[in-house]
Amino acid sequence: MVLLSVALLGCATWREREALIVGTLTCRQLVSIPTNAVVEVRLVERSEGQATLAETRMPAPRRWPIHFVLKYDPRLLTAGQQCAVQGSILVEGKPWMVTDTVNHFMEWDRIARAEVIVRAGQ
Repeated sequence: MVLLSVALLGCATWREREALIVGTLTCRQLVSIPTNAVVEVRLVERSEGQATLAETRMPAPRRWPIHFVLKYDPRLLTAGQQCAVQGSILVEGKPWMVTDTVNHFMEWDRIARAEVIVRAGQ
């Protein structure tokens, strides 16, 4: 019984330190994804400076939609803080596709899922 309590306590601590946002990046245009593309997904504070709270990068798959999992520390968030998910696809370090529209889906007052639509970058 004691071991179970310790194990559950460890799980509770882990959940407080890490949260996940799952989602997809899609594109309205019918375009092929370059073989050397990299996907970048960020959780940003929606303020003038747009501080990055979490980020993940991965090689871009060859087909749409692109699925992602973004891990972040929920302790970085404060009450009333406005956050958003941003996604982009980089080719040779330059934006090839950037966020156009994002639909956030909330659970427990946190972003749990995001559908990011990207458009040609500038």
